[in-house]
Amino acid sequence: MTTPPTTVCYKHFLNRLKCGGRMTKMAGVTASRAPYLAAAVIASGPLMLSGATGALGQTWDGSASADWFTGENWSSNTVPDDTQNVYIDTTAPNSAKVTNKTTNGTAGAQRLHVGERGEGTLTVSDGGAVSSTHGYIGHFSGSTGTVEVTGTGAAWGTIQWICLSVTMAMAL
Repeated sequence: MTTPPTTVCYKHFLNRLKCGGRMTKMAGVTASRAPYLAAAVIASGPLMLSGATGALGQTWDGSASADWFTGENWSSNTVPDDTQNVYIDTTAPNSAKVTNKTTNGTAGAQRLHVGERGEGTLTVSDGGAVSSTHGYIGHFSGSTGTVEVTGTGAAWGTIQWICLSVTMAMAL
């Protein structure tokens, strides 16, 4: 028997997910609640795809490369900023990657959805930085979100929370 998907939100002022080559504890989360943020989160249910307009947000299409900072990889052909909602709902032809804050700056989003209604992957590595007000991984039923934060100086910072949608299986 499988229980329905559950959304788990960790709300902390200036949450930071930092990794130096391995997953580490998220600030303010106790071992009894959720000691490690999973690299992949899977939710069950029907698959629905959505597209967002530039006014509502930016949707990753990865058509030119894996680089977050290449405008052609986004629905409006411009790189999103921290006032827009961002949706990463595809891994083909390229998954999204953020690297080297010194060269590229910080990737920004108002609300960052990785796997909102589809399958999305985001890798933050090699000193890359992402900043968002809210973060959603595997947001809706049927979606799969994968976020990997790896390497020295790589970080995903949120001001409000990171929400994870998880499905738990129980054997009776």
